[in-house]
Amino acid sequence: MSSLLSLRPLLGGVITAWLGVCPHLAAQTATPAPKDDIINLAAFDVSAAKMTGYRAANAVTATGIGTDIIDTPIAINVVTGEFLQDTAAFELRQALDFAPGVRTQENNESRIRVRGFDALSLLRNGHYRRQLFASWNIDRIEVIKGATAIFHGSNRPGGIINYLTRKPSFTGSTEAKVLVASHEHYRTEVSTTGPVNDQLAYRVGAGAYTAGGFRDFWHNRGNYAAGAVTYRPNAKVDITAEYEHVSQNISDQQSTELFVTNNQLALARIYPAGDPSGFNYNLGGPDSFRKYSTDTLDLDVRLRLTDRIVYRLEANVAEDNFRVLRTQGTRENAGANAGTVTIRFGDYANYRDSWDIKNSLIGQFALGASAHTVMLGHQSNETRQRTPGFGRKNGRDGPNFRYNPTTGAFPEFPTLAPQYPLKGLALLEGIGNRTADGVWNDNRRIKEISNAYYLIDTVDLMSARLKVMAGARYTQIRRTLAWDSLPAIATADSIVQDRVTPQFALLYKLNPEWSVFATYSQSLEPQNQVDADGNAAGPVEGAGYEIGIKADAFERRLAATLSLFEIERSNTATRDTVREAQVGRSPLFFFGNTETVQGFEADIAYNPTNAWQVLLTYTWLWQSETTAAQDPTRIGTPFTLTPEETFNVWTKYVVPSGPAKGLELGGGLRWDGGYLLTALIKTGASHRFDLLVRYPLTLAGRRVSLSANLNNVSDEKNLGGGLNWTNPREFTLSASTRF
Repeated sequence: MSSLLSLRPLLGGVITAWLGVCPHLAAQTATPAPKDDIINLAAFDVSAAKMTGYRAANAVTATGIGTDIIDTPIAINVVTGEFLQDTAAFELRQALDFAPGVRTQENNESRIRVRGFDALSLLRNGHYRRQLFASWNIDRIEVIKGATAIFHGSNRPGGIINYLTRKPSFTGSTEAKVLVASHEHYRTEVSTTGPVNDQLAYRVGAGAYTAGGFRDFWHNRGNYAAGAVTYRPNAKVDITAEYEHVSQNISDQQSTELFVTNNQLALARIYPAGDPSGFNYNLGGPDSFRKYSTDTLDLDVRLRLTDRIVYRLEANVAEDNFRVLRTQGTRENAGANAGTVTIRFGDYANYRDSWDIKNSLIGQFALGASAHTVMLGHQSNETRQRTPGFGRKNGRDGPNFRYNPTTGAFPEFPTLAPQYPLKGLALLEGIGNRTADGVWNDNRRIKEISNAYYLIDTVDLMSARLKVMAGARYTQIRRTLAWDSLPAIATADSIVQDRVTPQFALLYKLNPEWSVFATYSQSLEPQNQVDADGNAAGPVEGAGYEIGIKADAFERRLAATLSLFEIERSNTATRDTVREAQVGRSPLFFFGNTETVQGFEADIAYNPTNAWQVLLTYTWLWQSETTAAQDPTRIGTPFTLTPEETFNVWTKYVVPSGPAKGLELGGGLRWDGGYLLTALIKTGASHRFDLLVRYPLTLAGRRVSLSANLNNVSDEKNLGGGLNWTNPREFTLSASTRF
């Protein structure tokens, strides 16, 4: 359907026309003064910006500076802290389900797709984070659409997700919350913030939870602790340092891929009778687990060097570790192994530490008939990973077992007949001495170093009615792969890739309440595929084209962004299994594939009255497929896990007067039109209803807010955006207070 719309000619015409008239417009316009006589350091911080319920007026992720969304020529979606609370979101993904073009998976918090592409980078305060995206301490979530490499380096062209933590305040307050939910879920958290003196403020918080689940042998436990200080000795210096620790221990459940194969006979051999889909059963049994921990330290320094020049340092040091004991059903086998189901079992681990430093100079100045905001910067980071596993041959993967439902046994290990629950630790001991797959606990070590330089200029013309953003980023990425069992690093395991990624955008204010914009941008992803002949794939490149309209209208009751977009992700690599079988060498690849997405998004936050607010989002992807490939059979292959249409709505009403004054009633609907699970299996349309009731009252002389959430009201059974079942109907009761 790519012939229905191509944004490139349209966008090119818009840009060409503006470039032609800009000199004339500038010549006819008096020289504007920069927006402020002095750059305010608070302009870089949006956490204190006024938000009206689900409506955010500004964002920081798109440009590095807090700017009004209606004045930023990029599609931006913001999930506010109030929305996080109203939806009872325990994980970031639960609230992101309501953002247009964003799809999450029920049992994988870090598997998030933006406009059809996996999000390569999820950020915390602008720095990459590997996992543990819980709602602890989140002030807001910003989703920046498109190929935004100019600001954030390597990323996929769908967009960037960045969540901002709550910062110290010079106004003292303490918050406490307790929660009880279905499946023996208990949670508590407390935080306090305030001034030490006129120059120093602090914030500390902690929380913990424990929960069971609707599946048997299920557990979920976690805790959080954080502390931050802000130092402002004068109007020219602002320094914030923040430390956070998060950990989680949760059962691993990966059973539904078995269900979608419809191999009921195989399933009946593993699961108890009555539930062959595995909906209520944890395939991994009591042995399975996923253990995660993250420690991170942030430093944010802002120095106003002159009235119009600010220096900013953003630094992060992090350690992210995980270990997973997993029994996973993957697929029904064909060919010689027809009638069997592959079950992969293994003990996976990854220990990762990293640092990231950004230095930038931001200046404002007038030049002729234009006002400029210029950012000049450098970013450097390094990541080191140690992954134990089965040596060089299999990487960190454990061996694959083929379960034969006819004999009820694993062919390779006939003495290890499957039973439910599967005895994961016993299986691991049974194959621990298998040397054909390499040396167990042979560490794979990956080191990635990135250096980047960027220059961005945002120009105001026509008394700031016309904005032109232009810039470029040069990024170099060096990756080295080594194994403890090998004496030296192979040439193919050391890769250096670099690119210049530009961005150009225009925005025109039709009036103070409406604006139109057009954007072209590029992205860069490192790609480490090297074939058996030593041929490297080179980086994956993305390009995005977008036009749209924004509103901040009707006395600020309406905030909306409507956009049309086209995205290309090119030079991806896929395995050439036919040629591998013919020549007896592997891996061999098809290089140069291209994936294309075209679509429309709507993001609307509307307050019909002061007591009533509505959030509505809609996405239509009429094309999401492979459009070019060396292997012609791949052309036209649609994306999996990507619905063509999604619609979400959430609304809340607060009783303004009378005996029920302060009572809040809310609810929402999430709907999708179905999507491909695999190349041959498609789900039907699915929906989910959620409800909220909240009431403020006084207990022991203190104001307390009682909230009740009922999620999945109709107890729908669907796959929730991925390959794992959504939770059944859940009830949550919470009490919170602030003083």
